This record gives sequence, structure tokens and C-alpha cells, in this order.
Amino acid sequence: MPPIAVGETRRFSKTLTETDVSVFAGLTGDLARVHVDEAAMRSSRFGGRIVHGALLIGLIGTTVTMLVETPAFKVEGAVPVVLGYRDIRFFAPVRLDDTIAATLTITRLDPAKARAMAEVVLVNQAGTTVMTGSVTIQWVADGSSSP
Repeated sequence: MPPIAVGETRRFSKTLTETDVSVFAGLTGDLARVHVDEAAMRSSRFGGRIVHGALLIGLIGTTVTMLVETPAFKVEGAVPVVLGYRDIRFFAPVRLDDTIAATLTITRLDPAKARAMAEVVLVNQAGTTVMTGSVTIQWVADGSSSP
């Protein structure tokens, strides 16, 4: 297991655009009107289309990559993988052109299992928390040698 410490953080910000939502809808086949039909959603409680929740979860993956691809965190003979996301909660809609900052913070380590657990918070440009969750990362043998 690499020398990760509880409290270690990574942050990634992205403005989510029409292109992001359209490409994501096409890739996943999630063409729900809440994401793709501006005319229908303009009169909804959201006042327009909103970004896919699964796209927001993808921002967690970016923060994980930012952590595990740091040279100090690479482990000979092992590759980091996400074991799972838990307790994902959405608190506010994310609209097109919102800028979302995802912050990952390591909260617990299990060296015996080569695992790190982290909490993630996503906040919009107004400072509103839009999503929270947690992720578990494990370093597993990649077959080239023992971790």
C-alpha cells in the first residue's frame, strides 16, 4: 500500500456543458427528458434540464485518479481499483454550465487489505453542496510481481 495518510485530499473542478450532457446521454442511452428536453423541463420545478447524476459520480473517479496516479502513490506490482461507491446522496440539481468542485478526502486506511476509504463532496459555484458519497480504493496485484 502506498504512503497515503488520513486527511489526504484531491480536488477537481469542471464546468458541465451542453456537450458533456449530450455526449453522456448518447454514451449511456439515458435520454430521460429531465436531461435532454429543455422545452419540457423549462416549466418543471428545475426550470430547465439537469445534469445526469451518474455523470457527477464520474467526477469522483477523476479525484481518485488524481490521487492514485501521483508518483508517490504508485506501488510496484499493484494497480489501484475502485471497489465501490457508497452512500451517494444528491442534495440539489446541477444545471448545464454549473461549475462543480469535487473534493476527495481519505478518511480511513486498512493496510492489511491495501485499502483506502474516502469521503467525497461535490459543491457548485455558489457553494451549495450538490452531492456527497464515499469510495473504497484497493491496490491489487497486477500479475507482474507481488505488491
